[in-house]
Amino acid sequence: MKNPVEIATSLAIHYGHELEKPIIYTQGVALSGRIRVQTALGGADKTSKDIERIVSPYLIQPSSTFGVDDGTANYAGVCWADELAEATGDRKYLQLIELAAQRFGPTLNEGPLDLDLRVEDIFFASTVLGRAFRSTGKTKYVDLLTEFL
Repeated sequence: MKNPVEIATSLAIHYGHELEKPIIYTQGVALSGRIRVQTALGGADKTSKDIERIVSPYLIQPSSTFGVDDGTANYAGVCWADELAEATGDRKYLQLIELAAQRFGPTLNEGPLDLDLRVEDIFFASTVLGRAFRSTGKTKYVDLLTEFL
């Protein structure tokens, strides 16, 4: 049986090499995984450069990252942004997290969250709102998440 490092390295070879529009969380999680694997193995610089290239189109005009038909699965697609900001020391990626977080509110009744508490929305909301709170310190994000949960 392969060890966890071999499995993670193998997955990083096959996943996390694109971020198509509309952004979707599965591709975002793959980018996050690549950052985490390479950080753990000490090779984050090369991976970070590649991921910066992949995500650069979304930083040209961040306001056009999400479309009117996008939902929580799309917003969670930027789950890599805080990790890339940390790996590169460049906070510009955090604007994508906050942009996504703003789409969840301003209140539960005015946002896209399913009040029947679908497990997917719990993941998506926690992923985005938690990261937005951590990176900005704005309590409105954790307040909305707490109200939802």
